[in-house]
Amino acid sequence: MRWMPNSKNDSYQQGELGRDISRPYRIQFIIFLLMIFFLSACEGEPTPFPAQIASPTPDPATVVQTAIVTTPSTPAIRYAIDPSLATIPITLTGNIQQMNSQTPLLITDLGANFDIAIRLGNADGWTRSPIPLTIGLVIRPSFEFADVIWRAIDPPEWGMVDITPLHDGTTPYTVLRADMANLGKPDGFTVNLGVQSLIGEDALRAQLGTFFIETRAISIASEKRIESITSSTIDIMLVSWFTDVEKAQWVNLVGEANVLSLFTMPINYLVNPNLTVSLSEQGLPQVDE
Repeated sequence: MRWMPNSKNDSYQQGELGRDISRPYRIQFIIFLLMIFFLSACEGEPTPFPAQIASPTPDPATVVQTAIVTTPSTPAIRYAIDPSLATIPITLTGNIQQMNSQTPLLITDLGANFDIAIRLGNADGWTRSPIPLTIGLVIRPSFEFADVIWRAIDPPEWGMVDITPLHDGTTPYTVLRADMANLGKPDGFTVNLGVQSLIGEDALRAQLGTFFIETRAISIASEKRIESITSSTIDIMLVSWFTDVEKAQWVNLVGEANVLSLFTMPINYLVNPNLTVSLSEQGLPQVDE
């Protein structure tokens, strides 16, 4: 039999029981609402996108062009070398364009074809350098006929123009020929001559030939001269220098007794009047920096 409340007390107790059962759910619901509230309060405000400001289109008429500053390059000085100096070691410095001419340089070409020019020997309208070129003879150390060679050479007899002789072979022809016979060479002998197409080579060969001293010509490059004279490939050769320092290099190589100064020859030059120049240690014009 089902129980039914039959009294006021029973009904009261039943209501109290229902309230006791529903109270925990109400508390949980209140807590849930509070959590939602706090979470909403802690949420950061959204970052707004930056405003897009339209850039005005520049007026081409008012745009100022910025100039690009450039440093103009200085053109190289056209430095011409006459064929007469083709085989002479020359030191040139500075901003130059070296031009080794195959034909003789003319004063009328100054300014049009070159700015500076140098040549060997005197020429009308050219300026003479205070330092001449010296031509000397270098002989292989311990060469057995060195003394005969020295006495056979006589530059004043070469008939060359513009040279100043530095050596004079004063031994009479008959005396020198007798000395050669006493050395066991009455019919002469042969020497190896290093040739570089240097001024004086032809005159030297011709003069030695009059004493029955045959010269066997051996072509050598400028950079091979030292190697050739020290390795006994050649016996004698002509060399050049402008300064005592350059001569000393040969003296240190073969000894003072084996270096003979033969003659000097002037150097002449042309310079464009618009250029300011000074002279180098070799007496050659160079543009002032």
